[in-house]
Amino acid sequence: SPPSPKPSHEVFLTVEAAGDASLAAAASVIYRDAPKVLSSSFDSTGTRLVVTFDQPTDGISVVPCDDYFSGDADSALIGYPSAICTWNQPDTLTVLLGNAATILPSQTLVLSHLEIGSQDRAADTNRGVTVLTISLPVVKTPPSIVLIGPTSVGECDTASLSVEGTTMRGTVYSYRSLNP
Repeated sequence: SPPSPKPSHEVFLTVEAAGDASLAAAASVIYRDAPKVLSSSFDSTGTRLVVTFDQPTDGISVVPCDDYFSGDADSALIGYPSAICTWNQPDTLTVLLGNAATILPSQTLVLSHLEIGSQDRAADTNRGVTVLTISLPVVKTPPSIVLIGPTSVGECDTASLSVEGTTMRGTVYSYRSLNP
């Protein structure tokens, strides 16, 4: 079984026939607690939510976000249906927020555990839900821009400028000329 920070529990069982002790069977069952959320925060760009669990889960690849966030209010906060849920690591669910996402730090989401089990299948899925309070990222990536245009312009000349950059969601740019 894959390594797990969660301790496992093993139960041993022996069954013998009542009239003949030579007819016996022995078995053991290994189990562990279902995965639980350790943390939930924005990534450094503010465009993704990162939900970390206490052990490797059976989550794989890209999954529909409504498997985990089924309430209308939660779906709106993450920008569903354009939000994308992925498991890049077995213990980490990442939610790429959709175009219309409105979630902010300290807001809450309800995560359904109905589809999340342990990677080694030694635990059943947690049948409940967890209320996630979304934290700020540990490190924030500032937006960056590149302004492209001429280095000088004459008094009667016209100039075209373009701006390219990476931004966090919700960033608004405004432009103005200091020398009209």
